[in-house]
Amino acid sequence: MLFRVEIENFYSIGPSQVIDLRARAGVKGDAALAPIHVGSRERAPKVVAVFGPNASGKTTFLRAIAFLAWFASDSFRHVPGQLLPFALFRSQRWQHQPARLAIEIGGEPLFPSLTDHRIGPGVYRYELEIVRQESSDIVTREALFFRPDRARKRFRIFERTEKEPLRASRFFPLRGLGRLAKELRSDASILSTYAQFGHETALAFHRALQGVSANLLIFKEDLLPDWLEKQFRLQPELLPACNQEVRRLDLGLAEISVAEGPIAFRHDGLDQSIPWLLESHGTQSFLSSFPLLWRALHEGGWALLDELDASIHPDVLREIFHWFRDPKRNPRNGQLFLTCQNLALLEDLQKEEIVLCEKDADGFSRIFPLADVKNVRRGENFFRSYRSGIYGALPNIG
Repeated sequence: MLFRVEIENFYSIGPSQVIDLRARAGVKGDAALAPIHVGSRERAPKVVAVFGPNASGKTTFLRAIAFLAWFASDSFRHVPGQLLPFALFRSQRWQHQPARLAIEIGGEPLFPSLTDHRIGPGVYRYELEIVRQESSDIVTREALFFRPDRARKRFRIFERTEKEPLRASRFFPLRGLGRLAKELRSDASILSTYAQFGHETALAFHRALQGVSANLLIFKEDLLPDWLEKQFRLQPELLPACNQEVRRLDLGLAEISVAEGPIAFRHDGLDQSIPWLLESHGTQSFLSSFPLLWRALHEGGWALLDELDASIHPDVLREIFHWFRDPKRNPRNGQLFLTCQNLALLEDLQKEEIVLCEKDADGFSRIFPLADVKNVRRGENFFRSYRSGIYGALPNIG
């Protein structure tokens, strides 16, 4: 599970922001929380809903996670020499400083070459620093660490800096691929590069990162029916699962079909299918999001969804939250990260599931979990307290 994000000089964030989602010690068991890895005493939420005014940094939070996952797994495929898909804080002073990002994730060991060693689950920490020089991006630091559960020290899997191309470890043996260290592209990750050449550990991480699904990287993507049809054809079990939910959730659909020709949407009482463009915006939004939600629930990854609440009925969103909290529906503790404007949803969330965003007078985003706000009780009415201004992160109108 992802439980910590650090962001500096990235879109609307200037000075470093640290978002730690772990529940405090002593918090009673709750379906909203799960161990950050098997056997861990530390827990994090399976649903993370981000609230705040427009342009306060909600999407930036999701972008940081999506960008790190993309860079680690797919940056080798990026066109060499083109700027990477992110932006620095838009101020002349910050344009000459590096962007710094880091995430911490709990999980199983992904070291195929060390099968003879007894290494249990633990915490991974991935760090990235990028300097933008006119029309090119240069990775000035990239590092991956692993700390086994209850161990005092973490182990370096690999690290690169401006002065040293690659410092590998027994967790990342080169075995004939050492020459790549001198040929690493300045704008591509070690994991993505070595995965192309069959490195076992890099491939293991690459496969794990395929469990990250997002509807944004730079901009929010409107996933079209051709994409949806492709998902249904690639994953045969996805279509019956989706049909079951659209009928149960009363979305106005009787059946989605891809058996004959293009994707078809059939409704009760009609003898002709309805084209995608005539489906309601809410139905389109749910159907576009469903493959990402389904993947996180079945593979244990993360679904990053910007503005999921924009057109979906609140009762349907509450049901989606229930999917992630239910250990039967979510046996691998997949996580849902979403940005929200519908404040009524605050009444259906635990304080550990809520993250708030606001901007200061200098235009910097501040991102903080509600659990970090002093004197917030678990049982209080979060909607009422937020609307009264106790937590901050409200628009300053007038």
